[in-house]
Amino acid sequence: MMNSILYRVRLVGLFLLAVGGSYGTSQAQEDYRMFEAKTPQLDSAYAKGVSGHIAGELRPGLLVMAGGCNFPDRPARKGGAKRYYSEIYIGEYLGAVHHACETKASEVDIWWWLIGHLPQPTAYAAFQQYDDQLIVAGGQSAEGDLRDAYIIQLGNRHGMTITPLPSLPEPRSGMASALIENVLYLIGGRVNGKLSNTVLSLDLSRPQKEWREETPYPHSPFLKLVAMTNQDESDPSSGVPYLSVMGSFTGVDEPDQRVQADVTYMTYTPQTKQWQTYKIAPDDPIAAHGFGGGYASGGEASFSGGVRADLFVTALQREKDLKDAKAKGNRRLVKKLEAEQRAYLSHDPAWYGFCSEWYSFDKSRGRGEAKSGFRFDGRADAVYLDRSSSMMDGMLIGGETMPGVRTPSIVIFTTACNPRKFYVTTDPNYQSGDSGSPSESPIASKEGI
Repeated sequence: MMNSILYRVRLVGLFLLAVGGSYGTSQAQEDYRMFEAKTPQLDSAYAKGVSGHIAGELRPGLLVMAGGCNFPDRPARKGGAKRYYSEIYIGEYLGAVHHACETKASEVDIWWWLIGHLPQPTAYAAFQQYDDQLIVAGGQSAEGDLRDAYIIQLGNRHGMTITPLPSLPEPRSGMASALIENVLYLIGGRVNGKLSNTVLSLDLSRPQKEWREETPYPHSPFLKLVAMTNQDESDPSSGVPYLSVMGSFTGVDEPDQRVQADVTYMTYTPQTKQWQTYKIAPDDPIAAHGFGGGYASGGEASFSGGVRADLFVTALQREKDLKDAKAKGNRRLVKKLEAEQRAYLSHDPAWYGFCSEWYSFDKSRGRGEAKSGFRFDGRADAVYLDRSSSMMDGMLIGGETMPGVRTPSIVIFTTACNPRKFYVTTDPNYQSGDSGSPSESPIASKEGI
């Protein structure tokens, strides 16, 4: 799989990301450091922060961020319009982190510049980092759900290319996604505007084979699933990978059902095309956390972020009742529900209880477990990069701090804040460009950054 990588990384001395897990699941280290940075500030609307965006690190120290949505002109609680974005930004951060380590600063100034645009403004797409590429599928725009699928790849002079992949069989958004070797899996989401339990896969080594249908997951459709790739803990040497999926909220689209938080852990083994379901007991440590709109770390199969289950169920049911009341012309009920909705959106961020701790699910015991170690601030629809996709131990990018309110904050975490000499070599044809970027890339063959 690594044959397509365009870069080589050489690290000398202590700049080795040597801890065994991600930010959320690592044990506390004496040398850990956290840094605050900001998402791109080049556009006044985007600068307010977005959610449902795309992000990855396609070369060491080069962070790519694209798309997303927010309410830049008027807050959602006041009826503001949601805006979708197509911009693709790239930011250099590695040298800035090193400088912050040496000066004991807590803030990092990422150098961002605009390198291109998505085919159209997009949020809530599925995406996965695949070697030096970002694979993007589906998503949502102001006009509705999308069928587009494509590859984003960096080129020379900080340019980029977008290569089409086979379109999805139908418009799809809000899917969970995961990679097993060369195969991309899309789990659930909205299909033609309605929640679905269907699963698609695409062999990225042979994309001409088109998307194929996998076994649907054995549950009524969930809203905002979270997924990751794992390996059989009972026999790690077997090398049999499987998908781990956490679902929480059901009954969102069904007219004759109430919305409920049915927190459920599911696994899917592509070799056998079989699902296994593990119900979460009401007294389980993870039962109160919906993780809807959350994120996962594949290092130790753990989940974090996302909304609080009981509050979100009430909000979803209110939206459902409001839609029904409008359809029936019940003005009194519409007015009442709209007032309740405005009140719900007007609390302090802490009131919503977005998850900030990490939890895992032990299949052998059928129990969840709160992980010791570090915490991020609770966010929904953010992007989390762990060591498998970042030079840092953990990176949390953008997202919502409360319903309808985005943040431009990036939190960067590392346990290796005493780097000695190191250098990174890139593809020999790669040169830093002139599009607002430094004349010499701090990533390319520099010692003692």
